[in-house]
Amino acid sequence: MKLKIRLIFLNLGIVMLVIGVVMSSFFITSYSKIKKVSLENIGLKTETIAGEMQAVLEDAENDVKDIKDILVNMKKSRGTDRAVVIEMLREVLENNPNYVYLDSI
Repeated sequence: MKLKIRLIFLNLGIVMLVIGVVMSSFFITSYSKIKKVSLENIGLKTETIAGEMQAVLEDAENDVKDIKDILVNMKKSRGTDRAVVIEMLREVLENNPNYVYLDSI
C-alpha cells in the first residue's frame, strides 16, 4: 500500500477511536445519572407507599383498641350478647373501606 493510503487509514482509525471513547464516556455518565435519579424516585415512591400503609395500619390498630374497650365494658356490665357483638363488628367492617377484603365475615 502506498504511504498516503496508510496515513488515511491511520487517521481514520484514530478518529474512530476518539469518537468511540467520547461516546462511551457520554453513555457511562448518562447511565450513572439516570440510575441515580431512578433510585431516588424509587426511594421517594417507596417512602410514600410506606407512609400510606402505616396510616392504614394505625387506623386498624385504633379500631381494634376501640373494639377491645367496648367489649371489656360490655363484659363488665354483663351485656355480652353475641348478636350485638357480631352486629358491631359488621358495622365496623362496613364503615371502613380499608377492610374491603374482610367482607365474607
